[in-house]
Amino acid sequence: MKITKEMIDYSKQRQIKHVGLVKKYADKLRNSEFKQFDNIAENIPTLHDKSKLVEPEFTPYVCINWKYKCFDEGVEFICDEKMEARMNEATFHHVKNNSHHPEYWDMFLNENPINSIDRDKPSDIIVDGTLMENQYLIEMCCDWCAVSDERKTNPFDWAKSNINNRWKFNSHQEELIYDVLSALWGENE
Repeated sequence: MKITKEMIDYSKQRQIKHVGLVKKYADKLRNSEFKQFDNIAENIPTLHDKSKLVEPEFTPYVCINWKYKCFDEGVEFICDEKMEARMNEATFHHVKNNSHHPEYWDMFLNENPINSIDRDKPSDIIVDGTLMENQYLIEMCCDWCAVSDERKTNPFDWAKSNINNRWKFNSHQEELIYDVLSALWGENE
């Protein structure tokens, strides 16, 4: 599969925009009632998703970003099986190596939990996120809001379809997630 300069440039711009949106939501959190998390929110954008800028994630994420762009524009984009496999492997690498993803915290997760047919849908594997620390739950919420902002979706819908379906959280974590989403996005409708 040929990766073009246009695809690379788009992916880099998308990454810059995404991290900017994560920063926007972290800043919004710092100006909310969650004052106890000010120092956490201040540091969120510093390292967010940096691993996507180097291999083994960079090239597959160029394709992932391009695939979403084409989908949004109603243009067909077909990857060969080898690249599809690399995209799934890169996503697994990303979530296992970045603490704002529940997969990072699941010590027994050895199998790729990414749904190979539709990466936005849960697979048959439920990831145990119960060890996830609050600061990373907060970064995860900023990330969810950034993606929702980009895709014109609602992070509450994402939370409802994935909490205790894709990712297992305890009741305290679930409450914190919904409280942070309310502070960042607005009340759940």
